[in-house]
Amino acid sequence: MIERNQPPEVRFDITALMLGDEWCLVAMPHEVFCDYALWMEEASPFARTVAWSYTNGCESYIPTDKDLELGVRGGYEAAGFPRLAAALVYASRLACRPGIEGQIKDGIRRVWSKKE
Repeated sequence: MIERNQPPEVRFDITALMLGDEWCLVAMPHEVFCDYALWMEEASPFARTVAWSYTNGCESYIPTDKDLELGVRGGYEAAGFPRLAAALVYASRLACRPGIEGQIKDGIRRVWSKKE
């Protein structure tokens, strides 16, 4: 990736189990900030939506854009390296960049659109 001047990536698979229009379970990997679940409660086309994280692996924190923009004031979960506490939790952790929140929300919307 370095030789190709390609930024590193973290895999982020979004899976959903849907029961009609009544209920949806959205499963995401990594340690996702609770703001994503709060957003899903508001934006979901289902009567009830449940958000799970830590599914299919956990290699990084997934903060929101507002937390990333705070830098070190956003806490060790949102700050880039060097942040010893985060490095101890996730040894191969990649710091996310602002814009990740929109990508994740778009991915969730795409999964929801397949409910038919």
